[in-house]
Amino acid sequence: MARVKRWSKSRQAVFFEQLGMLTQNGYPLKQVWPILMGLYPVLTTDLKQIAHALQGGEPLANALKPYIHPRYYSELALVQLHGQEHSVLIALGRREHNTFQLQQRLKQLLAYPLFLLGMLLVILLLIGQLVGDQLMAFGLGDPHLGTKVGVGLISVGGLIGILGWLYRGGYGWLGRFKQYLYAYYVQAQLCLHLGLLLESGVSLARLVQLSQTEPYQEQLQALCGPLVDQHLQQGHTLLDALRVIPDLPAMGRAQFYQGLGQKEVGANLLVVARHLLAAQEKRIKWWLSLVQPICFCLIGVLIVGLYCVLLLPMYQHMGDQVIWQNIGN
Repeated sequence: MARVKRWSKSRQAVFFEQLGMLTQNGYPLKQVWPILMGLYPVLTTDLKQIAHALQGGEPLANALKPYIHPRYYSELALVQLHGQEHSVLIALGRREHNTFQLQQRLKQLLAYPLFLLGMLLVILLLIGQLVGDQLMAFGLGDPHLGTKVGVGLISVGGLIGILGWLYRGGYGWLGRFKQYLYAYYVQAQLCLHLGLLLESGVSLARLVQLSQTEPYQEQLQALCGPLVDQHLQQGHTLLDALRVIPDLPAMGRAQFYQGLGQKEVGANLLVVARHLLAAQEKRIKWWLSLVQPICFCLIGVLIVGLYCVLLLPMYQHMGDQVIWQNIGN
């Protein structure tokens, strides 16, 4: 049997975006696979395997597991508890669509500054080629300018690579910034799945009990956190134990203290989840609005630096020549 390869991150995002849109438009799950095969012929073999597994009685999470990231699998695995597969697929589709739109927006914002930076480097190289000898003749040039520029570019590239590694790995202050940037998203996912579970009739006490046993231990531990059971064993009430769920926001926690029924609490948590997703999108858009100003400031600093290094000494030398000519006359 051929080894199954996990889809790329972008392919997974596109898949869930399209699957969510088809589900939202009323297509039953068993009818979406031929449509997806037509849209993405490169995935035909994998999609046939998924459809075959579903026909054999496999849950959707298990059928997709070899091809998707574990975080997607964890979300889909909970469908077996609450049964609201339709809602989860729509939520996944909307989230991936919004993520794709924000990524495209970031690329658009970076395109113009990168173009200007590229043109600036070209101008720098042309100056070095066309007037480098004249600058050297006047004693203004630097014979090691090309080496210094190369070392500078390599250093900048290395710095960007290190910062990217720190950001992706969640290390240091960039890791803390990443947690802050996506905090609403994590909270929204918790409220979404907790709301679906409560609304479907799975009580909070039952969730804590299931989180200690297979087959949902891993998913529910990630959802509620391992400290809830420890808190209960110490004699605290279930409502008090909610305080130790790390990603449950205050507005979500407050729903449990209003004396509402379980299904009402679940419905309210779904509303909180939508509110948090809107706040998440607003936060990312605000930070995206700073991308171009920051890039232009860096380019401005680079232009001023080049002016001070190349053009300002040249103008000073030309001014000195004019002064000596006037004195000679």
